[in-house]
Amino acid sequence: LYFLGANDNMVTQSYLWGFKNGAKLDVGSDSTAISRSTITGNDTGYTAALYIIGSASNNVTDSYIGNPEGMGVWLSNGANYNRISLSTMVSNGSDFDGVFMNHASSNMITDSYSLAPNGSSVLLESSHYNMINRSKLESNTNSIANYYLYYSSYNATAGSYILNQGDCVGINRGTNNTISLSTMTSSLSSAYALSLYRSTSNTVLDSYIAGANPVYIRGSDYTAIGNSVVVASITAGHAL
Repeated sequence: LYFLGANDNMVTQSYLWGFKNGAKLDVGSDSTAISRSTITGNDTGYTAALYIIGSASNNVTDSYIGNPEGMGVWLSNGANYNRISLSTMVSNGSDFDGVFMNHASSNMITDSYSLAPNGSSVLLESSHYNMINRSKLESNTNSIANYYLYYSSYNATAGSYILNQGDCVGINRGTNNTISLSTMTSSLSSAYALSLYRSTSNTVLDSYIAGANPVYIRGSDYTAIGNSVVVASITAGHAL
């Protein structure tokens, strides 16, 4: 399925499969609604089952988006104000992500599940003002944080469950991000449930953070953690 400069379209109860993209919304394809559908890709490299580039205000709901080789969802270069809800996003590719946003802002993922056993379930790169609500983010890797914010600011996560054997949440050179009412857990002795590096004014509220060394803050200023439980799961671990 390929849209280019096409607006106000609707796809429902459909199966979309492609070697590269199951569905691609190319530049200027706005306000499309996809619901109760399966979207799959089957190619390695920088491809995604659902690829939205330079398109805004699209809505995906109650759908399965999966890729055995590449990314599940890719929002890129001006993909703004898009929403994914009540959906499952999966990437089984090596080092690829369930959801990857680069230069994409003001998008929302809500009441959804993102799984990337070999990458980040959600990776934000130079992406701002995005929101994740009431969702489960799961990975099983030690090579990158499960929920990774890189040069990304003013993003908000609430009511979510984020787990990984390695680093769970990583904020690298990000500012003014907020995590609230959420659970972050990592299981490896070398991993952190929450890691901040050269980041400023990030906030965690009303959350549960657990791991061998649950919180690691390096070169970061004005971090706020409030009304939260922080648990070091090994005897030699530091809570903070």
